[in-house]
Amino acid sequence: MKNRPNKNYILQVMRDGDMSDPFGTAMAWGFACAETLAVVGAQVPPELGYRPSPFVRVETPETYQPESYEDEVVWEYLGYDSGLTLSRVEDVQFAGRCLHRYIEWCVAAGKDY
Repeated sequence: MKNRPNKNYILQVMRDGDMSDPFGTAMAWGFACAETLAVVGAQVPPELGYRPSPFVRVETPETYQPESYEDEVVWEYLGYDSGLTLSRVEDVQFAGRCLHRYIEWCVAAGKDY
């Protein structure tokens, strides 16, 4: 079966990437979604359980620097610099909710660590 494109860009990029560690991959993308949404002041899906670290300064959109490939992809997709749109925010929120369900599946299947 040929891979069909996913209508959600973030999930498509994740699926096309390295999935040799499905749990780690999903965690990295889930954290990128949560952190980026928090930086722009959008609601982070509560099921992600995201809370900013008390030991790291709170980022603003003007000072945020992506630290990983996943962070960079989500940040660029949101397009904060070119005009944040509600549909892009909703796409990232949806991706975060899907990733949460996938992470739960990984745990249930014993693929976590």
